[in-house]
Amino acid sequence: NLNNIQLLTLSLSAGLAAMAGASLLFIFPAYPSAGLKPLYVAWYVVILVGLGNVSAAVVGGFIVALLQTLTSYYVGVGWEDVIPTAIIIVMLIFKPSGLFGSEVKGILEQ
Repeated sequence: NLNNIQLLTLSLSAGLAAMAGASLLFIFPAYPSAGLKPLYVAWYVVILVGLGNVSAAVVGGFIVALLQTLTSYYVGVGWEDVIPTAIIIVMLIFKPSGLFGSEVKGILEQ
């Protein structure tokens, strides 16, 4: 039965992912703010390029990474997130749709 095989595959993959995540706790420490830095970078990219353009997200990722690297090199590591955040705020003021943003319809607007 196809449904049983799909359920078994999903269950096995979820179980293996849970075991892999639990085994990483022996190597890396876990704390409440773990994983927030990549989340901030993802938000920077989404705000910078706008919604509706996946290929521009790659370009935006390179822009944000380059901006963070140059900031940490020339200004200091402590300012690594401050300068990109300030640029994102200025970006939201002057161009809220993003650099490459397009009009995106929601689920209910089809």
